[in-house]
Amino acid sequence: MKKILAILLALTMIVGLSAVAFASDENHTITITNTDSSVQHTYEAYQVFAGNLDASEGILSDIVWGSGVNGAALLTALKADATIGTDFVDAETAADVAKVIENYENDSAKIDAFATLVGGNLTNTVAGTSTQTASPYTITGLDDGYYFVKDKDDSVTAGTETYSKYMLQVVKDVSVEAKDDQLTPEKTTSVTTVSIGDVVPYKVTLPVPKMNGYSTYTMVMTDTMDKGLAFDAATGIESVKVGSKTLTKVDSFDPVPDPTTVYTVTAEKDNTTGNTTVTVTFYDFIQYKGETGNIEVKYNATITEEAFIGTNDGIKNDVSFTHSNNPYKEGSTGETPHSTVTVYTTEITIHKVDGATKSPLAGAEFKIEGDTLTNMLSTGVKYEKLPYELKEGETVADAGPFYLLNDGKYTKTAPTDATAGQYASREDKYEMVSYTKLVTEDGGTVVYSGITGTDGLLTFTGLSAGTYTITELTAPDGYNLLEEPIEITIEFKMTDDTPPVPQFSVAGESNLITVSDDGTIEITIENNSGSTLPSTGGIGTTIFYIVGGLLAVGAGVVLVTKKRMSKEDV
Repeated sequence: MKKILAILLALTMIVGLSAVAFASDENHTITITNTDSSVQHTYEAYQVFAGNLDASEGILSDIVWGSGVNGAALLTALKADATIGTDFVDAETAADVAKVIENYENDSAKIDAFATLVGGNLTNTVAGTSTQTASPYTITGLDDGYYFVKDKDDSVTAGTETYSKYMLQVVKDVSVEAKDDQLTPEKTTSVTTVSIGDVVPYKVTLPVPKMNGYSTYTMVMTDTMDKGLAFDAATGIESVKVGSKTLTKVDSFDPVPDPTTVYTVTAEKDNTTGNTTVTVTFYDFIQYKGETGNIEVKYNATITEEAFIGTNDGIKNDVSFTHSNNPYKEGSTGETPHSTVTVYTTEITIHKVDGATKSPLAGAEFKIEGDTLTNMLSTGVKYEKLPYELKEGETVADAGPFYLLNDGKYTKTAPTDATAGQYASREDKYEMVSYTKLVTEDGGTVVYSGITGTDGLLTFTGLSAGTYTITELTAPDGYNLLEEPIEITIEFKMTDDTPPVPQFSVAGESNLITVSDDGTIEITIENNSGSTLPSTGGIGTTIFYIVGGLLAVGAGVVLVTKKRMSKEDV
């Protein structure tokens, strides 16, 4: 019976054990410490074998069934179990069972199977229960014998909600370290700032659980994506692996797939929040028992025009796994901690003002371009020829009517023969329409222009860190055009705070460029009025007449003076 101690100490599922014996006593105490202090446990001890203690040898003899197990039902289950086979076919007593398991020292599969069957045939007689709210936990007042110790049903309420079970011999005080099989996913991406339309790669890893003692095992990954992320269930998954095995995507598990190393993926969008829930379900996950390494899922999502702008919220992607957590209770599942990845995008708002009065100026047209800019959301105004039917997302900014002049500018002053005709008829009328639109350039860099509205604003949204060039194409009527383009470099970093704080900044910021607390950027651009040349038929001709008259008078004076001088010389 000396091997029984070693065998029973190895009957573990989800936890690892190390036992140390202390001074003998009439009653005994089990002390259990946990490596994961975030999970609170309540442990119960069930006596499986009882007998007479040989104090000199520290061995239990004359073994009988203990009060914590239904011996007859356990013996029947042992004889019928496929994993154990015929090992217990001749066993009739508790002593016979103890004798068989002496040979399980190097057979982890049979050890697990035995422990599972014991856990399924316990009585309602609990020999002792821990009362502590944190590790270490103690179970006191135990008689000599072999005990099965496990989490009390429905008692694990935090962390990964993983239940533990193990058996050990108590003939003296014993201390045990229970190593929780903490399942914590890790989610990563290779980018931190994004533009609208960018494809963001994600990778999620989770340690492959041990699954010791389980006959079935559930594993489902759930990813919740913000409304600013779009996921295609048909093409979004790049690869799924479990340990050394690469899995194949199927549409369903009916009929039973062949091979069985498969998964399904679904994507469901919530019409209220706009969030998308992506679910990856693994088929018959117990088949991966014994695999080492990680579960690894690689997939992609696309940034949409609904993305949260700035650093207050960011664009979040949250993942967790639902998994089996109680080997005694089929269908019992727990949820891992959540792992969240956040990426960020920002916007540039141009604020066009009069250089002297600082009042907003409408009608200034700007172009933006940048190496990283392939998609962008623009908010500004445009001029539409009347009659015009507003589209979704459009509103009338100024009914006008406006007229299009031959220099490409719009004005509320009706054109003359000299100022109309190049771009439009004198009779054509326009209105100013506010819009928000997604601008996409296939296969190249976006070079997009927009016009400031009556509020003097034009916004380019969904920009990642990078360098952008902003050029004024058309100045408001009566104002000088900017002589040089504005180059702006947007930078991003996580600060050294605890926790780190996302932060956008602009290299070489001036008093005309400001970055708000939420990471959005505003550029104030001033325009000054131009010098106006005299118009034909107005004061200009009068000036010329006066100047001409003065010149004529001056010439007469010079002529008279010269004649007088000639006479005096004679």
